[in-house]
Amino acid sequence: MAVNWSLLALALAGIAEGVQMSNRIVFDAPRPILSHRLDPNVAPGRVSQHVHRVLGASAFDGTYNATKLRQSRCTSINSQADKSNYWHPSIYKVIYDPATQKSQYAALWGQTRLYYNFPSVKSGTGPGTYVEPFPDEFQMVAGNPGKKVGGRYLQEDLSVFYYCEQRFSNGTVVGTESYDMPKHGCTFLVTKVWFPSCWNGQPFDYANPFGHVQYPLLGAGLTGPNCPPGYERRIPSILVETFHFGPADFPDGPAGPWGSNGPDVPTYILANGDTTGYGLHADFANGWDTAVLSRVVKECLRTDIDLPANEGCPLLNETWQPQVASNCFLDPGTKVPAEPVGWDAPLDALPGCNLPWGPVGPKPTCPGFKDPALVPFSR
Repeated sequence: MAVNWSLLALALAGIAEGVQMSNRIVFDAPRPILSHRLDPNVAPGRVSQHVHRVLGASAFDGTYNATKLRQSRCTSINSQADKSNYWHPSIYKVIYDPATQKSQYAALWGQTRLYYNFPSVKSGTGPGTYVEPFPDEFQMVAGNPGKKVGGRYLQEDLSVFYYCEQRFSNGTVVGTESYDMPKHGCTFLVTKVWFPSCWNGQPFDYANPFGHVQYPLLGAGLTGPNCPPGYERRIPSILVETFHFGPADFPDGPAGPWGSNGPDVPTYILANGDTTGYGLHADFANGWDTAVLSRVVKECLRTDIDLPANEGCPLLNETWQPQVASNCFLDPGTKVPAEPVGWDAPLDALPGCNLPWGPVGPKPTCPGFKDPALVPFSR
């Protein structure tokens, strides 16, 4: 299914809380370069806990190297100046057989749009009064994969968002917004993850991946002007918005493998086994052409006039190569776990030790489980 980005953007324009038309640029990532158990931010150099859907630079692998990313052959992002990587857990459709009371798991595919929002900040010249480009080496994580309970009192609670749209053959369209995983089948399922935009100037710490960044103070949206004490330096606020689809349009109602499973069996599940959806998260590893991003920050922010996204930033036009993005794949020879991930056929179990995990109790364990070997990637 091809995504009509213009129609979807109009339909969902009100969902991206805090976005200002004159203060953002938008990039499309038509396809991932990889879906496997790799995570250079949380599990550098080894097999990660769960499957991630990876966008961006073709030189992605299990260890972050900013210089290597900038030398990538290509990126799956339309602007070839952005050789960063972005990744989030894959989402699986639960295919439940009531006769056997067993489930299989089919990975949803989809397309992603990245919003770079430049927060409204106070006037001035010191740190915290303007938006800085990312430093050459920069990583961050948004969301908490272990979160099991929702809330609306912290910015972190508002940074993860779902939109489920059901389209029926009689022309009826029903859209549902939530902070947890939809319980019913969707014609398309949208996930949104906002990254923090307040930085303390310190490097990423693998032992504490959330420690160097924070969200703006509650009250002015996720791109608000005021940061917590100690985190006054402002960086671009990134929104990762992914439109997930099954291998075919979902039929009306619960019938068929792509419908709802009823109240006792989840319809969707995150790759880490989370059935609540509160554990949705995303990662970022910077690979931007520093000169280009610096010019974007200095030349493209317009608060005096209302321009559609990107129109106030013509310097990006020369970096725009959507055909290259659509045909960008992981570099040959990159090592990935030797296991299926549910793209070609449904799986009897999620990759890794990721048994279904609801809102109550600790994450289930898998005694005796061993990760597979790493082998060169092939497509």
